[in-house]
Amino acid sequence: MDTSLSGERVAQALDQLIEAHGRPDSLLMDNGPEFTGKKLDEWAYIKGILLQFIESGKPMQNGYVESFYGKLRNECLNENWFAKVPEAR
Repeated sequence: MDTSLSGERVAQALDQLIEAHGRPDSLLMDNGPEFTGKKLDEWAYIKGILLQFIESGKPMQNGYVESFYGKLRNECLNENWFAKVPEAR
């Protein structure tokens, strides 16, 4: 059972989103290891998608996602108790 995402899994998920919604010109993301590795960089190059990164320590440069995280914590994670990882998934 995994608890993190690899760049390869992120690329697979993005391929599914592109199939459903179309290809973006660029993606804005934080500097997590799943986004900064070679696999995702190679995927973006092949797809012709520019990867843009927020500055380290500046989460409000990606305020939409930070707002989502806050709402997820308040409305789901803080309201429920999960005994095991599969329950949280």
